[in-house]
Amino acid sequence: MPRTKSSFLITILAVALFSSQAVFSKAGVQSFASLPKPVSVTWTGSAFIASSRDGITQLVKVGIDGSVQPFATSFTGEGEVYVAVSPGQAGFPAGELFLCSGDSVYEVDSSGASAKLFSTPAKGTTINFLAFDNDGSWGFLLYALGTGGQLWAIDPSGRANLVTNLGAGLTPEGIAVAPPAFGKFAGDMLVSMEGSHSVVAIPRSDPSNFTTLANFPGEAPERVMLIPANSDLFLAKYDQGVIVRMNSSAFSGYAGSILVITEGEAGQTGSINVLTANGSNVTVAKVFQDPASPHFEGAAFIPTQLATAVITTSTGVTTSTGVPASTLYAGVATAAVAVVVAVVLAYEGVWGKQRRSAS
Repeated sequence: MPRTKSSFLITILAVALFSSQAVFSKAGVQSFASLPKPVSVTWTGSAFIASSRDGITQLVKVGIDGSVQPFATSFTGEGEVYVAVSPGQAGFPAGELFLCSGDSVYEVDSSGASAKLFSTPAKGTTINFLAFDNDGSWGFLLYALGTGGQLWAIDPSGRANLVTNLGAGLTPEGIAVAPPAFGKFAGDMLVSMEGSHSVVAIPRSDPSNFTTLANFPGEAPERVMLIPANSDLFLAKYDQGVIVRMNSSAFSGYAGSILVITEGEAGQTGSINVLTANGSNVTVAKVFQDPASPHFEGAAFIPTQLATAVITTSTGVTTSTGVPASTLYAGVATAAVAVVVAVVLAYEGVWGKQRRSAS
């Protein structure tokens, strides 16, 4: 007996839903904490320090259980505030926090009790991002990116020296030092560039002679970071007001490689990619993609064993932080629905032709 139109459509929907559930499971993305417009997500060794851009930008401490508490309440920031934790090298106090806000860098003690102006590299030039050289290849200094393409090195006294200028209109957004296993580019400063949709490598011996490592057409590279072994990724989704967790299994076999996260704002696709290098050849592997403008921002890896207290969820279940897990999968679900709609419309056309032929 032939299937009816309704049973056929139900079959399509069921296949799509099961397929999308499989994608969710493979990605291993779970809700972790609820926070209005999260930007920075920085691991201190015992908790996350995050920035929330809800009107004014404020800092919060996010516990390993996803709980959110005010932090450094005397500090209020401007725009996107990113946080870097000092590794205690080159004269920087260990555990001190350094934040970019507007055109300046501020220093906040590890308890959050005090905040003070630390450096203003160029008056009127917004600092997009900052990070420490934890590798030592660049002297363990603090590095900051200016909205005009500047890369500054900042010493413990707050003195900023221009390393290079990457060019106007390129919007540099992230910094990482390439690890020893990263082929010809080991020890280079890697910078993600939203405006040129690329990641570049800057050699310390000749900072003006930078090389494009990878291009992401139609996407905006936001974060670039080293992938440590056996570590989960925690990532801010700005528009959805959540910090999510991606299980370390998504990065198995990639330890020591480079992670590139594209932002996915204003209609663009957001994705998570792995860069590996063999000599001067760099390859890109996409491990996650969200076509529904996820608006990724800050991110941090922490060892998986420290993340065991994070509550895991299945699709549609609300976590203890009050964030529906279904929120995390909006992009993939949207894509799945789009496929269903396309198939249904195509089927409607065939069904209509069959009815007209029959009549």
